[in-house]
Amino acid sequence: MNPRDAAKGWLRQARYDLVHAHWSMRAGHADWACLAAHHAAERALKGLALDAGHRPLATNNPALLAMDLMELGVLGEADVARLGDLEALQSIAARLRSPDRAVLQDGPDDSVALARDAVALTEQLLGLVAEAAEGRAGGLDLAADDHRGPPRPSLAG
Repeated sequence: MNPRDAAKGWLRQARYDLVHAHWSMRAGHADWACLAAHHAAERALKGLALDAGHRPLATNNPALLAMDLMELGVLGEADVARLGDLEALQSIAARLRSPDRAVLQDGPDDSVALARDAVALTEQLLGLVAEAAEGRAGGLDLAADDHRGPPRPSLAG
């Protein structure tokens, strides 16, 4: 697979992961929403690195991936700063995925609020990645890519 096709695959899967995060939120599974949002952020940033002709860092930490892309000149410092605390996405996902750390003082509502924050931050990140990819000379035109996403499962029992 050539780097361009690999980048498309990573970016497509990032969008699918974000859809999964939304489905998980609707189903009341904050932990799965956080995991899917975290995966979406990681995959989007790795896809952007591939699209720019770089090898992505071997990490799943969105903050480190974004910093690497800034150092490579793929993302601007102001763009990443606009997103806020990407390190929080890493820590929220780790916290809610781990059963012994997921018991929060404020109860399940706190988990839902954290998951909503993670999903919202990931949506912003995917928007930034789309802008960066489309704005680069020779970058992927994500609008021309397949946006249908994975088949929609029924949430009805």
